[in-house]
Amino acid sequence: MPLKRILVLWISSAAPGLFGQYSMVEYHRLDRSNDTAGIRLMMERWSATQKGEADYFIACFNYSAQRARQEVVVLTQEEPDGQHFAVRDSVNGTISYLSSVTQYDSARLKAGFDCIDDGMRKHPRRLDMRFGKIYVFGITENYTAYTDLLIQTLRDGAAHGQRWLWTDGKKLKKGNDFMEENAHQYIVKLFNVEADLSVNIRAIAQTMTTLWPRSVVAHADLGLSYMLSGAFQEALPHLLHAHKLASRDQVVLSNIGYCYKQLGETQKAITYYRLLKKNGSKSYKELADTQLAELGAAQ
Repeated sequence: MPLKRILVLWISSAAPGLFGQYSMVEYHRLDRSNDTAGIRLMMERWSATQKGEADYFIACFNYSAQRARQEVVVLTQEEPDGQHFAVRDSVNGTISYLSSVTQYDSARLKAGFDCIDDGMRKHPRRLDMRFGKIYVFGITENYTAYTDLLIQTLRDGAAHGQRWLWTDGKKLKKGNDFMEENAHQYIVKLFNVEADLSVNIRAIAQTMTTLWPRSVVAHADLGLSYMLSGAFQEALPHLLHAHKLASRDQVVLSNIGYCYKQLGETQKAITYYRLLKKNGSKSYKELADTQLAELGAAQ
């Protein structure tokens, strides 16, 4: 059965044969053709001959993560989200639902994590390795490890001025900007999870504000973390600081207005929703109009 692809975490432009006959180019060629036997044989031989090259650890991690992923068919009484098949019992008329869920084999995942950890020790500035590991923590819903590794990566980067290496060992340009933006995107992924991960978001955002004190998005994300847990009063200082840094930011204006509305400070809420209507995009202007109408300040 072909290996399920989770995501191509790394793309290498290295020439074939850079590390003997094995490279990420060859790995991806076999993967694209679903040659699972070929990948297994390649990884066995590469493991015996590798000399600590980054590509080996990346391939090893990809291979283990792909093998760990399993699609399992389950039968439930409650209708699941996504694609499913309804089965009606001809005797009593009850309906059950068949669907598939993704599970991950813990032993195979551990093998992959052990491999990428070895690679990270040998290549501590290879950011693609760290991001790949964070990604897998995310899809396996290990949000504590996801958060811890992201924070550690931000701190490690600060120690060397965010001078990271990317695929093929190339220097990453504008490392500070790249890390700030990606840290925010990792927060967005946590925000979109159904579970309450406000504590995780807060920890990441607090680290960001320490590293980038003038980052609008860092302060806005920190405020958001309090909003998610209903702590609107605690959210406001961070949102107001973000507003001070970027007075026309529509997300910040909207969130400040919402906090004041939830706190019953109607006039302040109206002030910020009017600013949102003045400075926001079409959709945000419409949001401002709706909120102003609810606050009795429609114009």
